Amino acid sequence: MAEQQVANFTYIPAVQGYDTELWRTFFGDPTTFNNKLSFRDAEAIHYATFMRGEISFVLNVPTAPTAGNSRKVGLRNPSDGSYAYFDFSSSGTLSAACARGGAASTSAAVVWNTAWTATDTVFKIRWEAGQVYFFVNAVKVALLSETGSALVGAENIPCVPMSPFISNRQGDALLVGLFVAKNVQGYYRPAPVTGGDLVEGLVFEGDNVSLAESTTVSVVEKLVFGGDNISLAESTTVSVV
Repeated sequence: MAEQQVANFTYIPAVQGYDTELWRTFFGDPTTFNNKLSFRDAEAIHYATFMRGEISFVLNVPTAPTAGNSRKVGLRNPSDGSYAYFDFSSSGTLSAACARGGAASTSAAVVWNTAWTATDTVFKIRWEAGQVYFFVNAVKVALLSETGSALVGAENIPCVPMSPFISNRQGDALLVGLFVAKNVQGYYRPAPVTGGDLVEGLVFEGDNVSLAESTTVSVVEKLVFGGDNISLAESTTVSVV
């Protein structure tokens, strides 16, 4: 039996703050408050991408879901529209929602517990092949699956890598204490590119390379003898077309 390689990942705001080399801000100004990430009318996605596994967010949601709310926390791939997240929707309800690409989404209602309001609460998503589980404080609150009693269409279950995603379009602050990814089947985080970095570092067969060279030689005497002084200046530029 082939060995399954898994990865784990932890983001601790008390240590890392809101690191713009790790987050892509879509709008607003995410900050930190009391060692937590603070999203007040702000939205961002983490550069790390995961392929299945479980991810837990410690959230402090300021109010119970009410009409007009728009908060989403979980996983998303903005390129093809796939997602699996807790959706504090504008209808005033909480739902566990997911979608594969541009296909129709599916969701299950989650009854809000007042004990979750304005208190650090663990919202966890366990994403497996063909199904997505949703937990709050270690209690399963929803299951969206291709099989079993929670049957949904296979086209609704995500099957591409997704990234941690936090969105709060409200004027109050959604606080994130930390998030942890465990037993991830696939994990990738690109290194940030800074000034001076060579983005394309390899030259392959078929690439066109232009070489410009300028060489100047000066001789002090018309004839060169042992001990004569010779200066050589060379400037070389290489570019990949």
